[in-house]
Amino acid sequence: MSSFKFNDTRKPYLLVTHRVRRYWAPRELVLTENRRVGSRLRHIKTGVRVEEVHVEISDTADMDIKKTAEDFAEWLLSDTEKELVFDDEIDRSYYAIVDGGFDAEEIVRVGYGVIRFVCPDPYKSGRTRLLNLSATAETFVISGQIKASWTSRTVFEQSADQFVLETGPGKVTLNYEFIAGDVLDIDYTSRRITLNGESRDVALSLDSVWEPLPADTVELKASHNTEIIYVEKFY
Repeated sequence: MSSFKFNDTRKPYLLVTHRVRRYWAPRELVLTENRRVGSRLRHIKTGVRVEEVHVEISDTADMDIKKTAEDFAEWLLSDTEKELVFDDEIDRSYYAIVDGGFDAEEIVRVGYGVIRFVCPDPYKSGRTRLLNLSATAETFVISGQIKASWTSRTVFEQSADQFVLETGPGKVTLNYEFIAGDVLDIDYTSRRITLNGESRDVALSLDSVWEPLPADTVELKASHNTEIIYVEKFY
């Protein structure tokens, strides 16, 4: 039998007997009625993924039920999503939080039960990829199945009064007096811009367009040598 790792930890006494596997994120078609015939597709809504995992506790006869339940609950109960990796799918990660109905003591006492992992981000994550950009446009293949968020880091080798990062359909322009040695970090998801660890959101030009990296072949470049990091995303 297999098991899983949650928050970079696994428990030797826990085995997975069955998993209600969703092979892709739940999708809902949002339609508008057409006066003439049928309907028109407005957009596709992606729902929350729920992974139901049937588990078994091994060697319950030698366990202190109370202490094991405490250990079990401390491992799985959290205030935010944590990384979840199954043994039979080690190249994919889910970011999940355990459903509020979880009863650690009951599962340990009877020796089996069901854990419901709720994934607000319904997409699976793959490998972390690093791209090196320069002032010369280069073509990259963004791996995965859907658009990916990104972060970037630039270490300025000389003074400059502007920084431009082109991410395919997106473009981030910063107007600021940079000096040699400055470290610039940009986070697409939070739209946060920091220079040497301090916020520099005010440097953002109004003509900037924030876009994720498309899961496709895309041309990227930066006015100064820059590293872009993204995580592959899958349905």
